[in-house]
Amino acid sequence: MRLVILDNYDLASEWAAKYICNRIIQFRPGQDRYFTLGLPTGSTPLGCYKKLIEYHKNGDLSFKYVKTFNMDEYVGLPRNHPESYHSYMWNNFFKHIDIDPNNAHILDGNATDLQAECDAFEKKIKEAGGIDLFVGGIGPDGHIAFNEPGSSLVSRTRLKTLAMDTILANAKYFDGDLSKVPTMALTVGVGTVMDAREVMILITGAHKAFALYKAIEEGVNHMWTVSAFQQHPRTIFVCDEDATLELRVKTVKYFKGCQTWDNLTLTFTNLITPLIIRSRLVMILMPVEIFMDLEKLGINFDHIWQKTLTVLNPMKPADGSIMNETDLTGPILFCMALGATLLLAGKVQFGYVYGMSAIGCLGIHALLNLMSSSGVSYGCVASVLGYCLLPMVILSSCAIFFSLQGTFGTVSALVIIGWCSLSASKIFTSALAMEGQQLLIAYPCALLYGLFALVTVF
Repeated sequence: MRLVILDNYDLASEWAAKYICNRIIQFRPGQDRYFTLGLPTGSTPLGCYKKLIEYHKNGDLSFKYVKTFNMDEYVGLPRNHPESYHSYMWNNFFKHIDIDPNNAHILDGNATDLQAECDAFEKKIKEAGGIDLFVGGIGPDGHIAFNEPGSSLVSRTRLKTLAMDTILANAKYFDGDLSKVPTMALTVGVGTVMDAREVMILITGAHKAFALYKAIEEGVNHMWTVSAFQQHPRTIFVCDEDATLELRVKTVKYFKGCQTWDNLTLTFTNLITPLIIRSRLVMILMPVEIFMDLEKLGINFDHIWQKTLTVLNPMKPADGSIMNETDLTGPILFCMALGATLLLAGKVQFGYVYGMSAIGCLGIHALLNLMSSSGVSYGCVASVLGYCLLPMVILSSCAIFFSLQGTFGTVSALVIIGWCSLSASKIFTSALAMEGQQLLIAYPCALLYGLFALVTVF
């Protein structure tokens, strides 16, 4: 869980928009590879939407290969009604960008069979490969979408009767006439949002300060549905100063400290761009042009760190989506590190390292394409095998300080070969849905890493 605190609503909106923009760019969507985005309505995300429209019009961002799924919709309100969420999204966002209307999914509150509509919505999300980033907002009572206090924390998309507090709060959009406010709505469930690979929740204003307190400082509670996201592995709460008024001083100081640490090293501009380093979110101050160039090159420190952690713990199951965003930055770094440590150990083997890497990737790429029905790209194979060189780098680092030629070196080499092979085969079987074939994949990987071990030891 991460908390990003900005001075005001405008800066919070800008930060959130840049984060979404960067995530889409990092993903590198294409005709057969769509980025899937969950979106909210209400007053909070309007500033974020305006910034995203600005980035699109400036030519920095395209939604051509983006699919969106909205959180909710009123039941019984005509689609063209000015207060329907369909009208909200098209008037405030969709009509200003290049998204394909067929890729903008909003629940139909006028469907003949409302439960079938909810089930179909869940099915569409699954067919799209799940949500990559779900953006949400909350109410003063901590509800997300229309998952009001008391909602199940594992709920799915469904029909909900609205609480009187919600009806009273929404009356301002219907000329203050309670009789015009819909009393029912279709909404994604808390479990639906929790299934997203990443969740970003926008919380601004003093009237939501207590909800933020309940969301991050108190325990998980179905009476404050937003608190469920404490348990999500990648949740970011983006808020302004006013929203932190109920938080403990040390909580605010801690998260601001995470931001300040990097501000001290990079203070040459006032443009805020988000970057994730290890398990914390910090604020990096850098020119947008430089950041965009890094993103286009595929340099993402968060991805490098997450994949490195997967390799370091070969016994932990790999996330099946870990290779959705293939990058070669980490593998190149580890390949260079292996060559450098071998050089320091007195083994001038740079050519061997690069040659074996290229040939090994070609061989395993061909093998996996024969074994997998879905196929796999050469870049994906090179990325996995390169990340799994990390244990070999550790072995070659040891060779700098003492000889590995002996029983200890042999045993160490065998352990490292097993480590590399287990990590690589684990990621391949998870990413390519090849359950039950890990040993078949591990064998050729062990042969490749065995060659690296021979170069390292002898």
